[in-house]
Amino acid sequence: HGISSSFRFYKWLESRNGHSSDPTLRKLMFSRLAKSNGIDSARAFLKETEFEPEPRDLELYIRSLCRNGFVDEAVGIIKTLRTAGYCVSLQTWNLALGSSVTARRVNVTWTLHSEMIESGAETNVETIGHLIRAFCLEKNLAKAYGLLRQLLDAGHFPDRAVVNELLWALCRAGDLKRASEVLHHMIAKNCDPNVRDYHAVIHGLCRRGMIRDGFLIFEELKRRGHSPDVYLYTSMIHALCREEDIDGARKLWAEMAARGTTPNEHTYNALLDGLCKNGRLDEAEALHGEMAEKGFGKTTVAYNTMIAGFCSNAKLEEARGLFEEMRAEAVPGDRVTYSVLIRWFAFHGRAVEAVGFLHE
Repeated sequence: HGISSSFRFYKWLESRNGHSSDPTLRKLMFSRLAKSNGIDSARAFLKETEFEPEPRDLELYIRSLCRNGFVDEAVGIIKTLRTAGYCVSLQTWNLALGSSVTARRVNVTWTLHSEMIESGAETNVETIGHLIRAFCLEKNLAKAYGLLRQLLDAGHFPDRAVVNELLWALCRAGDLKRASEVLHHMIAKNCDPNVRDYHAVIHGLCRRGMIRDGFLIFEELKRRGHSPDVYLYTSMIHALCREEDIDGARKLWAEMAARGTTPNEHTYNALLDGLCKNGRLDEAEALHGEMAEKGFGKTTVAYNTMIAGFCSNAKLEEARGLFEEMRAEAVPGDRVTYSVLIRWFAFHGRAVEAVGFLHE
């Protein structure tokens, strides 16, 4: 509030008849506005006066512009300062690079970086971090990872935000080998990954059938004192069920309960699907009953899973019974529901009933 009051007082002085503030006062006012991050007041000040700030104060103003997202304006003033022969500091270059990346203006990032190199400014770890983020935005992950390797070889490591961005970009792109390496570099450099970081890598590995690798990282997470959340447990249970390791999935389910982590609807559906596809229908029925008690059982997905399980194990009457239960509970059937019933009833020679489902 102090700088705002000062600026209002200054404007009041300027409005007085016959009053014109001296250059020293203008310099002091602009300098305070730039340092205080009062960007709106600083911009208004330059617009309303004919004051030409000194390069040092303009550099403070550039930093304020960058912090407030005025990327183009900041870049323009940097060019003006360079033309005047002023040596822009590394801190200012880095702020400008960072704000351009945050604004997703990668073309501006590369232009700024070229000008920075031309000016003879030194780069540091922060500079390289901004370039890594820019490459991530361009999905040029080979170059982003290459820059990280250069930093590591030089004995440096970027801050967590940069590493997280690279890690998640690699996971989204399916480059799980490099993502796993980044995760292990984080551990080695005491930049301890959080559960979300682990989840990104584990989920990616499991989706691509690399269950063993995912499980090793899952165990590493627990050894390092992290508690897996329900989403991570769900990913692992789903992956184990896909690999037909139902006993392994059951063990994780028990571990989750022992740790006090409550399964959600997706966790239940993952295990239910695994049980049904592996013919463990008694366990599936018991789990479906538990789901109903928790409010998760009376859904189209859960009923479809159970119906498919019964049908694929030639228990057509049980499947029909569940279908009737769906209707009684006002749970809507969908394309999957009817496709499964039509296919299996026809397969077992019960064409009339299959046609009945088709008409429905």
